Amino acid sequence: MAGQGGEGSQSRVLPDRVRQVLSRVQDMPTVSTVLADVAEATSDPEVSARAVAEIIARDQALTMRLLRIVNSAFYGFRRRISTVHDAAVIMGTTALRAAVLGASVFESLRGSADDDEAYETLRQHSAEAAEATRALAARYGYREPGEAHVAGLLHDVGKLVIRLQFPEEYAAIVAHQQSSRLPAVVAERKYLGATHTEIGGWVAEMWQLPATLRDALLYHHEPGAARENSLLVALVHLGDVVAHTAAGMAGRASASPPISASGWAVLSARRSDIQQEEIRAFAEELIGAWDRVQALAYGLSAAAG
Repeated sequence: MAGQGGEGSQSRVLPDRVRQVLSRVQDMPTVSTVLADVAEATSDPEVSARAVAEIIARDQALTMRLLRIVNSAFYGFRRRISTVHDAAVIMGTTALRAAVLGASVFESLRGSADDDEAYETLRQHSAEAAEATRALAARYGYREPGEAHVAGLLHDVGKLVIRLQFPEEYAAIVAHQQSSRLPAVVAERKYLGATHTEIGGWVAEMWQLPATLRDALLYHHEPGAARENSLLVALVHLGDVVAHTAAGMAGRASASPPISASGWAVLSARRSDIQQEEIRAFAEELIGAWDRVQALAYGLSAAAG
């Protein structure tokens, strides 16, 4: 899986040691089979709810996790959803894909309970970035806000993999980032030789996720490197910045990555009336949606429990 360093850098290949360890990720059958089938099926706008439900029903554990997250307060349905088919009909296939991906990924990559605080921090940020990216997608007129929500939810999946597969390096990375206040990718390159974006892109390919999601995971820290799907990548980049900004405004430790000039250029070309100074206003809106974000974060936790 080719990766990247800084804005405009040449692609890099994951170090052999990292590739060897990451091969263990393939031991997660739910992610590597059913999830890929769901992602492929829901990319077809003509797919029926029944067809998607039949794919999910192949895996009983996934079905139970999905129903937990669908019945969380995030979706706020008035009645309890008892079947995957009902969920598909009521939610629509795009929202259902988001729930399936969230339930699968966060459950599969939770690992041991020794570092629950680290897992909870990543889960919380992922929920915030998902909500921010979805809201920004609607504001910028992106054709599929639900897809943007999925991309925001999964953008840091590489960090979950690092935390699970490289615990010593992960601890060093977190400590370095906290002391230096530099972006995570700098510490990851120093201690691991690869970044969470490169690992996220590798995992997306292995799981056969759509190219749109792969690019969002791979390029969200350097949108200028994305030759395709540049708008979604830029939206996830800005959603990540907004989520970190909101966390800082709420008094939580957070190191917001700098806004990419190339990413902002993509967004400005789409809608020039939105200025960078409004980032704090976007963050305030995200804080205002705290109950909704917490409900999503809780749903992911319940799905993994």
